[in-house]
Amino acid sequence: MASRPIQQQSFTTINEPIKLTKKQNEILTMVCDLYEMAVGEYIKDALIEALKEELTDGDFCVLLASKLDDGKKADKSKAGDKAVSDQVNEIGNYPFVE
Repeated sequence: MASRPIQQQSFTTINEPIKLTKKQNEILTMVCDLYEMAVGEYIKDALIEALKEELTDGDFCVLLASKLDDGKKADKSKAGDKAVSDQVNEIGNYPFVE
């Protein structure tokens, strides 16, 4: 799958409230200040890293295969690992859009 230039790709905005304790919010603010990042940019980067980890280190392929086809063995999902791996490598290539 060839990747398209960033200008041709569509983006989605996630509008989910995030409930933090006062202490958690203070720590988040300190971390963002330390890295000189906006909170939204920091959360986006953290989400992308979590998605990469889930796809590469988690059982995502096995779980997806079992959900898509309960009647077949889950080990057939290994064939899709390379395709997923190629897409994972592109997850972090999206710049933060404010």
